[in-house]
Amino acid sequence: GISNERLMLALTNKGIATSGISRRRWELDGKRIHHIINPENPQQFLFDVKSVSVISQSTVDADVWAKTIFLMGREGGILYANENEMAVAVLDYFGNAWISVEMKKYLYKSFK
Repeated sequence: GISNERLMLALTNKGIATSGISRRRWELDGKRIHHIINPENPQQFLFDVKSVSVISQSTVDADVWAKTIFLMGREGGILYANENEMAVAVLDYFGNAWISVEMKKYLYKSFK
């Protein structure tokens, strides 16, 4: 991954959304949980991802995909994004960013 938590993007006529767990997370009965619930396993909470940003044709689509990619985890999310030519950035708690091939097209030139 890229060791930089701040990415500058150049967008025109696109939507972008970010979903993450920096703010809405807590501990309940000694277990860490957050607000992004996995419908297939509601008791499982992923913590390998801090946030996911997605660029799409609309902000609504980007928001839906950001949450969906988040639930796939870092590796699964980037793999899915690359297989489907989606612009995705996944950030972890160590300041690393994993960028899909499509997202690299939107990185501002000084960040490439």
